[in-house]
Amino acid sequence: MEVVIIGGIAAGMGVAAKAARENPQAKITVIEKEDYISFGACGLSYYLGNQFDDEAVMFARTVAQMEKTGIDIKIGHEATD
Repeated sequence: MEVVIIGGIAAGMGVAAKAARENPQAKITVIEKEDYISFGACGLSYYLGNQFDDEAVMFARTVAQMEKTGIDIKIGHEATD
């Protein structure tokens, strides 16, 4: 099975992680146009409201962490038709 997920923000990475757990043999690729993944927008208002200074807390996982699970991450790539 081959799975391609377009969008590597929180929801896309959640789908990728679930797919990897459910089917360990699947080839999973995530395509993200930005240079980061797993961004949780829920914390944005707190960051803008100076509730914390380090924006890194809004990222659940790094590319390296996700690639250890066997998921192929393509950051800086855009899916087109």
